[in-house]
Amino acid sequence: MIENNIVPDDTKISVGFLPKKADMKAFAREMGVQYVAFTNARITDEKVKAAWLSWVGAKYEVTTLFTTIVYSASEDRYVFFNQQTVKENAAGTSSTERAFNKCCDTYFAKKLTSDVLVLK
Repeated sequence: MIENNIVPDDTKISVGFLPKKADMKAFAREMGVQYVAFTNARITDEKVKAAWLSWVGAKYEVTTLFTTIVYSASEDRYVFFNQQTVKENAAGTSSTERAFNKCCDTYFAKKLTSDVLVLK
């Protein structure tokens, strides 16, 4: 997989849940596709900050780590591995959840772009 020697099947060094190759292969076979992409999103840091212009009084800043892998069923190997962090904030009720949702929107709209998603 990969030049950095990180193997998603190794639970000692992976961050969060990453599926095993056998699961990826079975899913590809079941769906009839050649590639399976999987993204794990995990909150790694959360901070409460003063929100000076908000009636709520506090905003939550969330840092989320995204791990994306792409498995090739025809080659039976991972052909893409990428980790990126995204930081967003939100104020009000359910702020952590809303900040996390903003992180997800930012990652898929702006960070996981075609110039990053190059299969090897």
